[in-house]
Amino acid sequence: MFRTMNPRDLLPLRPLFLSVLLAVREDPQHGYDVLERVNQDQGEYAILGPGSLYRTLKEMRDLGLIERRPMPAGVKDGRRAYHAITDAGRSVLRLEVDRLQQAMTRAGVGLVPERTA
Repeated sequence: MFRTMNPRDLLPLRPLFLSVLLAVREDPQHGYDVLERVNQDQGEYAILGPGSLYRTLKEMRDLGLIERRPMPAGVKDGRRAYHAITDAGRSVLRLEVDRLQQAMTRAGVGLVPERTA
């Protein structure tokens, strides 16, 4: 279980884990919404299907990176499960973003394009 391991043990983070953490970092998301966000973020590089997504969500819950949350008020479909980032997931996400930024800096590439006048 994640709570007994060092968050750095998960680095480098699998790209799909990174995409899911980015998708749920602001608000809890229903699985289908996570699927759409991940596919939008990945663009032409990967198309994620429901089977792969739900296996990944389970694995991430088992690691303590995300957790299920109750449905938001006003949602009437009791079958929907919502997923939210945990404190552990936030720590891993922060470490992975820092790692990627350092790698880009060493490569002489910025993650944010420079503005031209």
